Amino acid sequence: MTEPRIELFSARFVHQEEQDHLALLVFADDDFDPENYLMLQRTFETGEEPAETVDEEEEEDGPGFYLELHSHAQSVTSGVISIALTRTTLKVKLAPEASEAIGASEIHVKYNEAKVHNTTMRQLLARIAGDIPIV
Repeated sequence: MTEPRIELFSARFVHQEEQDHLALLVFADDDFDPENYLMLQRTFETGEEPAETVDEEEEEDGPGFYLELHSHAQSVTSGVISIALTRTTLKVKLAPEASEAIGASEIHVKYNEAKVHNTTMRQLLARIAGDIPIV
Protein backbone atom coordinates (compact mmCIF):
# COMPACT_ATOMS: atom_id res chain seq x y z
CA MET A 1 0.00 0.00 0.00
CA THR A 2 1.29 3.44 -0.94
CA GLU A 3 1.91 5.99 1.79
CA PRO A 4 -0.45 8.95 1.59
CA ARG A 5 1.08 12.10 0.13
CA ILE A 6 -0.07 14.98 2.32
CA GLU A 7 0.05 18.56 1.09
CA LEU A 8 0.31 20.79 4.18
CA PHE A 9 0.37 24.57 4.41
CA SER A 10 -0.65 27.34 6.78
CA ALA A 11 -3.26 29.87 5.74
CA ARG A 12 -3.05 33.38 7.11
CA PHE A 13 -6.06 34.45 5.05
CA VAL A 14 -9.50 32.83 4.80
CA HIS A 15 -12.08 34.16 2.37
CA GLN A 16 -15.72 33.10 2.72
CA GLU A 17 -18.35 34.11 0.19
CA GLU A 18 -21.93 33.02 -0.19
CA GLN A 19 -24.47 34.18 -2.75
CA ASP A 20 -27.58 32.59 -4.25
CA HIS A 21 -25.58 30.92 -7.03
CA LEU A 22 -22.15 30.54 -5.40
CA ALA A 23 -20.56 29.23 -2.21
CA LEU A 24 -16.81 29.84 -1.99
CA LEU A 25 -14.17 29.11 0.66
CA VAL A 26 -10.51 30.00 0.07
CA PHE A 27 -7.55 29.37 2.38
CA ALA A 28 -4.36 31.20 1.35
CA ASP A 29 -0.93 32.08 2.66
CA ASP A 30 -1.37 35.65 1.36
CA ASP A 31 -4.48 37.66 0.56
CA PHE A 32 -3.05 39.44 -2.52
CA ASP A 33 -0.51 37.10 -4.15
CA PRO A 34 -0.77 33.61 -2.65
CA GLU A 35 1.72 30.89 -3.48
CA ASN A 36 -0.20 28.30 -1.47
CA TYR A 37 -3.97 28.19 -1.48
CA LEU A 38 -6.94 25.86 -1.44
CA MET A 39 -10.19 26.93 -3.06
CA LEU A 40 -13.42 25.00 -2.53
CA GLN A 41 -16.49 26.16 -4.38
CA ARG A 42 -19.88 25.09 -5.58
CA THR A 43 -22.03 26.89 -8.10
CA PHE A 44 -25.78 26.49 -8.11
CA GLU A 45 -28.31 26.75 -10.90
CA THR A 46 -30.25 29.98 -10.98
CA GLY A 47 -33.38 30.37 -13.06
CA GLU A 48 -33.38 28.28 -16.21
CA GLU A 49 -29.69 28.39 -17.05
CA PRO A 50 -27.08 26.45 -15.04
CA ALA A 51 -24.47 28.61 -13.34
CA GLU A 52 -21.79 26.18 -14.52
CA THR A 53 -21.83 23.37 -17.05
CA VAL A 54 -20.31 20.17 -15.74
CA ASP A 55 -19.64 17.03 -17.77
CA GLU A 56 -21.99 14.23 -16.62
CA GLU A 57 -19.01 11.95 -15.96
CA GLU A 58 -17.63 14.53 -13.52
CA GLU A 59 -20.76 14.90 -11.40
CA GLU A 60 -19.59 12.48 -8.72
CA ASP A 61 -19.49 15.22 -6.07
CA GLY A 62 -22.52 16.99 -7.51
CA PRO A 63 -22.95 19.58 -10.22
CA GLY A 64 -20.93 22.72 -9.77
CA PHE A 65 -18.35 21.37 -7.27
CA TYR A 66 -14.77 22.57 -7.76
CA LEU A 67 -11.51 22.18 -5.80
CA GLU A 68 -8.27 23.95 -6.72
CA LEU A 69 -4.89 23.60 -4.99
CA HIS A 70 -2.21 26.25 -5.70
CA SER A 71 -3.11 26.62 -9.42
CA HIS A 72 -5.81 25.90 -11.97
CA ALA A 73 -3.60 23.05 -13.25
CA GLN A 74 -4.19 21.28 -9.92
CA SER A 75 -7.99 21.19 -9.86
CA VAL A 76 -10.80 18.63 -9.79
CA THR A 77 -14.58 18.59 -9.98
CA SER A 78 -14.94 15.21 -8.27
CA GLY A 79 -13.06 12.68 -6.18
CA VAL A 80 -13.26 14.14 -2.68
CA ILE A 81 -13.82 11.30 -0.20
CA SER A 82 -14.29 13.41 2.93
CA ILE A 83 -13.61 16.75 4.56
CA ALA A 84 -12.64 17.16 8.22
CA LEU A 85 -12.86 20.49 9.99
CA THR A 86 -11.51 21.33 13.42
CA ARG A 87 -11.10 24.68 15.11
CA THR A 88 -7.69 25.15 13.47
CA THR A 89 -7.38 22.67 10.60
CA LEU A 90 -9.17 21.64 7.43
CA LYS A 91 -8.34 18.20 5.98
CA VAL A 92 -9.51 17.00 2.58
CA LYS A 93 -9.13 13.32 1.66
CA LEU A 94 -9.03 12.53 -2.07
CA ALA A 95 -9.82 9.43 -4.12
CA PRO A 96 -6.99 8.00 -6.29
CA GLU A 97 -8.14 9.73 -9.51
CA ALA A 98 -8.31 13.13 -7.82
CA SER A 99 -5.01 12.46 -6.00
CA GLU A 100 -3.32 11.99 -9.34
CA ALA A 101 -4.67 15.29 -10.69
CA ILE A 102 -3.86 17.24 -7.52
CA GLY A 103 -0.55 15.57 -6.67
CA ALA A 104 -1.58 14.64 -3.12
CA SER A 105 -3.90 12.14 -1.47
CA GLU A 106 -4.72 14.54 1.37
CA ILE A 107 -4.69 18.30 1.79
CA HIS A 108 -4.17 19.71 5.28
CA VAL A 109 -4.58 23.44 5.88
CA LYS A 110 -3.78 24.97 9.25
CA TYR A 111 -5.56 28.24 9.76
CA ASN A 112 -4.95 29.01 13.43
CA GLU A 113 -3.51 32.42 12.50
CA ALA A 114 -6.57 33.32 10.48
CA LYS A 115 -9.47 34.96 12.23
CA VAL A 116 -12.58 33.03 11.27
CA HIS A 117 -15.97 32.28 12.76
CA ASN A 118 -15.89 28.47 12.77
CA THR A 119 -19.67 27.94 12.91
CA THR A 120 -20.21 30.16 9.88
CA MET A 121 -17.37 28.41 8.04
CA ARG A 122 -18.82 24.97 8.87
CA GLN A 123 -22.22 26.01 7.47
CA LEU A 124 -20.62 27.35 4.28
CA LEU A 125 -18.49 24.22 3.95
CA ALA A 126 -21.61 22.04 4.27
CA ARG A 127 -23.22 23.97 1.40
CA ILE A 128 -20.11 23.51 -0.74
CA ALA A 129 -19.63 19.84 0.18
CA GLY A 130 -23.15 18.75 -0.73
CA ASP A 131 -23.04 14.94 -0.43
CA ILE A 132 -19.35 14.85 0.54
CA PRO A 133 -19.13 13.76 4.20
CA ILE A 134 -17.83 16.33 6.68
CA VAL A 135 -16.32 14.55 9.66
